[in-house]
Amino acid sequence: MTTFLLLGIVIAAAVLWVRARWVRPLQRLRDALAILADEDTEVEVVGPGDDTTVHLRRIAGRLRGAAARASEESLNLQAVLGSLNEGVLIIDLEEKIRLANRGVQTMLGLSGPTLNRPLLEVLRHHEVREATRRTLSAGETHSLSLSLTVRQPDGKYDARHFQVTVAPITPADVPGPVGAIAVLHDITQLKNLENVRRDFVANVSHELRTPLSVINGYLETMLEPDADADPETVRRFHGTMWKHSQRLRLILDDLMTLARFESPEAAGAMRFARVSLRACVEGVADRLAPIAAEHGAALRVEIPDDLAHIDADADRLDQVFFNLIDNALRHAVPPARNGNGNGAHPLEVTVRAARDPATADSVHLTVTDNGQGIPLADQPHVFERFYRVHKDRLRQTGGTGLGLSIVKHIVRAHGGQVSVESTPGSGATFHVWLPTRRGPAER
Repeated sequence: MTTFLLLGIVIAAAVLWVRARWVRPLQRLRDALAILADEDTEVEVVGPGDDTTVHLRRIAGRLRGAAARASEESLNLQAVLGSLNEGVLIIDLEEKIRLANRGVQTMLGLSGPTLNRPLLEVLRHHEVREATRRTLSAGETHSLSLSLTVRQPDGKYDARHFQVTVAPITPADVPGPVGAIAVLHDITQLKNLENVRRDFVANVSHELRTPLSVINGYLETMLEPDADADPETVRRFHGTMWKHSQRLRLILDDLMTLARFESPEAAGAMRFARVSLRACVEGVADRLAPIAAEHGAALRVEIPDDLAHIDADADRLDQVFFNLIDNALRHAVPPARNGNGNGAHPLEVTVRAARDPATADSVHLTVTDNGQGIPLADQPHVFERFYRVHKDRLRQTGGTGLGLSIVKHIVRAHGGQVSVESTPGSGATFHVWLPTRRGPAER
């Protein structure tokens, strides 16, 4: 009995020793391996104490270092991609998006998730997909232009233009591409500027062609050997050529003025001083009185005494009101007296001024006529260069098509705003908001 008891004690002691010496460390080692397999590199590896434990501890340390480096590189990559104005997409071999920065989200107006979605599903543009396929298969870089209609934050849709470059991602130790990176550069502004330049050149050429053609035609007639030398005819030819040369001079003067005020230094070129608003407008009205009389128009100035002075460039403010009042007198068609168009009311042009109720530091001026008004489709464009509302009447009235564009740029250089309001058949009102005073840094 004693022998069996002693044997049992020895066996139990041996089991406890084996459990403590091997089983428990192995269990902890197994748990540590399970945790490592789950990518938790913060685990402390405690094993039996032999080389296996040492190796596992080294592995765990390296995994912790690799995880730290990967986390740092990921943060750096996100910071770089997030700061780029360009949109960046990384596409895998299955043509699915693996990374998209904030730039591409903003450019394309994407609101939903983009990761792990097919490229064609996100961009819906087959040319980009074909370029990506060729890049993934041949490892070549491809570039293309892309035009899309993008939803804006306000819910409206706008046409945007992009230059897209698709390049392969080819690690040094891999024979072929493992993916592709697509970089989207927004060139909408460049496209718009190109269109503006093209339209500007076309408009200038069109405006200059007519007077030059007239002058050239009369000169050719006068230079013919058998030309009529009648003094009255020659005088009439000279008068016509002088009229068209004056039109050329007006166009060139307005172009130079417009170019000066479209430059970023326009505000700095202003000579600001305290200007009498009433004196400025009344001076313009006096100069335009003959034109008003020619059109049978009544010209009124209604500016209260409490708006005596504002900070402005007197010459440029004079130009603003001259262009606005002259535009109303020359282009506002008098309204019909009745429905069948017989007769017309006299044309009336009124200039008013009042303090802007939105702020005490600005003045609101209006130039109102009672003409036929401006069609709704034309109103967003009246401040564009060479834009014509009454396309068949501009040359007859002597305008260059640049007056309202000059007004817009001068008012903006003063720190103000200008707009138009018109109901077809009920006249038009041009609104001008100007600051009454400028800060010390702006003077």
